[in-house]
Amino acid sequence: MSNRRQIGPLYAALESFGRRGRRLDTARLEAFPETLVALFGEGAIADPSERQIAAGRVESTLRRIVAAIEQPVDRRIAEAVFATEPEFYDKTVTKRQEYVYSNDFGFTYEQFKIHRARIIGDVAASLQRALGPQGISKLDLLSPEARRAARQLYWYLQETLLYVESFAHVARIIDNLHVGGDYQSKARSVIASRSVHSDAALWAFAHCFEYLRTLERDDTGRDFLREHLPVLWWRHELNTPFVDYETAEIRTTLAETVVDEAYPFVVAVLRGNHGPSAHKRWLQLLSAPPARDDEEEATDGRFRNDLVRALIAVVRILERVFPEETRPPAEVGEASDIIVWNLVLWGPVDAGLSFDDDEGHEVYRAIRAALQDGPALWTARHLFGETDTRARG
Repeated sequence: MSNRRQIGPLYAALESFGRRGRRLDTARLEAFPETLVALFGEGAIADPSERQIAAGRVESTLRRIVAAIEQPVDRRIAEAVFATEPEFYDKTVTKRQEYVYSNDFGFTYEQFKIHRARIIGDVAASLQRALGPQGISKLDLLSPEARRAARQLYWYLQETLLYVESFAHVARIIDNLHVGGDYQSKARSVIASRSVHSDAALWAFAHCFEYLRTLERDDTGRDFLREHLPVLWWRHELNTPFVDYETAEIRTTLAETVVDEAYPFVVAVLRGNHGPSAHKRWLQLLSAPPARDDEEEATDGRFRNDLVRALIAVVRILERVFPEETRPPAEVGEASDIIVWNLVLWGPVDAGLSFDDDEGHEVYRAIRAALQDGPALWTARHLFGETDTRARG
């Protein structure tokens, strides 16, 4: 890294903080705010609560960057420069050097002198990349409670997408079967009936609503929703296929269900005034044949595609903040394959359907051909920037 790149406002701020702060924590970053100003500007940290949250983000990010330095000597110099470890707290830079020289085998003053500037420059560049040149966003300013809700929301969004897209995959397979007899109609009736998979899908979707409501009740969470999504967008886009009173009942039922599992939750939904109609709409959406044309009039297949796109829109926002919580593509594909096999093959068989060798061969062929599109399925393709027109319907 060149000196031209190293010597900048953020480099100077980090160097100054290392000398004056004498301990890497949120309070010291607030007390010596040059680093925050260099990253986000004066205006972004003018409010005390936003300054505190920004300082917390910088502390956690800086600690991750230092811990990730591969060379042990470079990492130890960074720990001493920024006083990230307790043994360096409240010591001058000279005292920190003396501590490392006395206690770390093979460490020399010459190493510190030669490598210090390069390491500060590398850390400054990494910190700039991690937090971005555009300043801190409302998502970065989420309160701890809202941040926990956003992380939970990200988990359940991915789970909901897995099920909804798997049902879409199954509907596509059944629609393309070329078998005689009643297998195709029986398979359609199976996926249109309640199952462990439809229960799990509705349970996960209900959690999405619950954590979105949690975000909306929190000031920082509400700011996040307003910054990243149009006003009340999620109420309209994610209500598909329900009407408002059905969504409210699903959300209330989730809060009142004693056992946090899919089956008792759906049982409780079916006992409500509007639960049966909401459940019927859900099964219709999951089991609908594929929409034939992107301009086709509203059908359950179109509603399902619209719901997938709406879920993905929120997933894309959260993925950059919680990349470590993104489900691996292979895991998504494996889970989807199990759902597909259960619904297309074992479901009809368990329902009493039998078929001859030709029909069985065609079913296996259709399933295997469809699964060759995996293993990531459409969710992972969207998450990792790939595109596939088959995801549209």
